[in-house]
Amino acid sequence: MKSAQQRKNFAEKRGGGCVSGESVFANLQGNNAGFANFLGTEPTPELVAEMGEQYAERLRVLNDVTLTAIVELKFQSYSNEEIAERIGKNVRTVERKLSLVREIWGASSPS
Repeated sequence: MKSAQQRKNFAEKRGGGCVSGESVFANLQGNNAGFANFLGTEPTPELVAEMGEQYAERLRVLNDVTLTAIVELKFQSYSNEEIAERIGKNVRTVERKLSLVREIWGASSPS
C-alpha cells in the first residue's frame, strides 16, 4: 500500500509518476548532460545585431576620429602602450582620451 507522501508525489497533476527530470539526459554527453546542454553558448542573431547598433551609436557620439580610433583599438584588446605607438601619441594622451570617452559615454547613457 502507498503512503500518503507517495500518493502525493505521484498524483495525476504531477504526471502520475511518468515525468522525468534532467537525469534522463545523463548518458547523452557525460558531464555536460542535462538541460544546460541544450542552451547555446553563442549569442542570438538579434543580440549580435543590437550590440552592433549600440557600438555604432557609441562611436557616432564620440564625433572625433582620434577617439574613435583609440576605442576601436581598445576593443581589439590592444594595450594603451600599443595604441599610443600605433597612433603616434604618448601613452598619457591615450589614457586621457580613454578617460574622455568614458565621460562622453557616461553623459550620453540613458538614465
